[in-house]
Amino acid sequence: MNIFKKTEINKKIKNTFYLIIGIILFISLWEILSLSINESNIFPDFFRTVRNTYSILCDGTIYFSILTSLGIALLGIVISFILGVIFGCISGFVKPFEKMFLPFVTFFKIVPTACIIIMLIIFSKSLFSYIIIVFLIVFPIIYENTLKGIKSIDQNIILSLRLEGIYKSNSIFKVIIPTISPFVGAGLASGIGIGLKVEIMSEILIGSDAFRGIGYLIYQVRAVTFNYIDIYSYVLITFFIFLILDLIIYFIKKYIFKN
Repeated sequence: MNIFKKTEINKKIKNTFYLIIGIILFISLWEILSLSINESNIFPDFFRTVRNTYSILCDGTIYFSILTSLGIALLGIVISFILGVIFGCISGFVKPFEKMFLPFVTFFKIVPTACIIIMLIIFSKSLFSYIIIVFLIVFPIIYENTLKGIKSIDQNIILSLRLEGIYKSNSIFKVIIPTISPFVGAGLASGIGIGLKVEIMSEILIGSDAFRGIGYLIYQVRAVTFNYIDIYSYVLITFFIFLILDLIIYFIKKYIFKN
């Protein structure tokens, strides 16, 4: 067997071993905390939580909530992605625009998300509220990564593109897109995870029954049923959603870089 293949196999075995150790430590820590708190209704043990999670998944109604949260989050992420790439490219090629747009991006980055949520609770509890919250978090990430990608292009190449026409198909598809793709991809990978977390958080805080996502279910437990084991089950379900999304993003990135 080729020595490089042996090294790769050994690396995968080690990584799998470390992952298993990490899972065991995580479960052990959960069990220790559960025993130390000694309140099964407030902090149930891990395996009881897993059984409750299985019951929730078998019930079937949770899947509508998962799709609701994912749909709202992805809608906000898509809008953030489109506008982030457009404005990032404009800022990269038009320096005055970058300077003028800086206060807006800084505001998006600095303003506390909780403050925006409180304002939206006061004025509106519509779908638009959730999208705004996701947009305020994800847009700056996509925008700044796109801007970094444009700035990474050699200045001599940019001068050549200006002579030939920046907006010609050859310039866009053979230079600009291949150069910024790794930057935009990294921003999108971060944005998807953060966007979904923020969307679920906004559901918990807004508590509108118009959209019954995972966050709303957590809000309902906290405010109505007080069956706290369900909260941990929803957290586990959310964890697996993130895990699946990470795997999808990993294989997409792998395919893009391969081709």
